Amino acid sequence: MAILQKEIFIQAPIEEVFEFVADTPKLAEVWPSLRIVKSWERNEEGLAKFDYEYLMAGMTFRGTNVDLEYVPNQKIVTKSTTGLDSTITWQFSPQPQGTLVTFTAEYKVPVPLIGPMAENVIVSMNNMDIELLLSTLKRRLES
Repeated sequence: MAILQKEIFIQAPIEEVFEFVADTPKLAEVWPSLRIVKSWERNEEGLAKFDYEYLMAGMTFRGTNVDLEYVPNQKIVTKSTTGLDSTITWQFSPQPQGTLVTFTAEYKVPVPLIGPMAENVIVSMNNMDIELLLSTLKRRLES
């Protein structure tokens, strides 16, 4: 399993940052590879379920994600139940003048036949995608 972890400081209140990220359809506006979010619903405990389309290394993956953990203004953990084998964790920490956001993705590269060199390229591409996601999220929430 590949693990990517990135942090970014966003000059916005934790409630505003959490609310944006927790509204998964809005994430598709700032996450370049998250193409479609549909059938999104959140239950009374705050846990969401949604279908998605995700672009990785030129391949489109479709699946369903469910939240495993939802702690307002602190943490969201989402697991793919179909499609990509992944777990995404968002953590939010209040800081003076804003919020520290930590994004962690644990995932299995879905192309076992291409070998370790190509897998490293895909992991590198995903790393750049997450950097772009976080920088776009920052720009969006600080504007």
